[in-house]
Amino acid sequence: MAGKKIPGMEIVGTPYSNGSNLEKLDYIGQPTAWLDTSFPIGLQCNATVDPDLTRGPRGEKGAYQMKYPVLRHVVASVLLAAPLANAVGADYWYAGVGLGYGKIEFYPEDFSSSGAAEEKIRDADLGFTGALGVQFNRNWAFEVNFIQLGKFSYKYTVGANTQEDIYEVSGWGGSLLPTVPLTRNFSLFGRLGVLAGQARTTIKNPAPAFNGSQTAVQVNTTSFLSGFGAQYFLNRELGIRVEYQNLGKVGTSGCATCTGRANAQFLSASALFTF
Repeated sequence: MAGKKIPGMEIVGTPYSNGSNLEKLDYIGQPTAWLDTSFPIGLQCNATVDPDLTRGPRGEKGAYQMKYPVLRHVVASVLLAAPLANAVGADYWYAGVGLGYGKIEFYPEDFSSSGAAEEKIRDADLGFTGALGVQFNRNWAFEVNFIQLGKFSYKYTVGANTQEDIYEVSGWGGSLLPTVPLTRNFSLFGRLGVLAGQARTTIKNPAPAFNGSQTAVQVNTTSFLSGFGAQYFLNRELGIRVEYQNLGKVGTSGCATCTGRANAQFLSASALFTF
């Protein structure tokens, strides 16, 4: 092999006693970047290569045209795999925490005075939410979440006297989340589940006595939980989510210890943490 030239390549290294033009192994440490052409570990040589890679061993054109398209695809796949490694994959657990806008719609038949008193309603408040879930694959997740919708009120004023009903809603939900990935970081999702809800009504200064006393009743109900939203992962560990949830009907009616009914909704923004 000593002194023999290969078309397209000229060996310019110093030959060893065995006739090889290969230099010694040089272990010079780790690469300085993920795409490092310095060959830090392994066999090195000094060579100049004919840039025309389509020339065959006898100088004819087209001899390697069937091989190099495959090589180009392999190289492109390797280069694209590096940024994809930063995206969140399937089969991971996550936790979330966020704030939201809670809104309810009181049932008029349970709360309206039918004109006997002047009424003032506060049907929106700031709430919060937390979640723990598992992403089974790209298209399905299961999640357990907690929602504290906030405090709402229904006031009745008769002359100088006012009764206030403070209405609080919270609950635990278990849901399947069908997911549609639009990019490697951004996806849309739906929510289909069940809510174990709790409604609590505290009556301050109740009519007709208006004596300043306070009573409270609390009930647990089950309702259908649905919703939809979008989420975007900034990196493998952190994401953000915006979601609308419909908690359905909460509360009860028709008895002395009932809270009254309401339809509950929640719009939230949360941070997601994968592990």
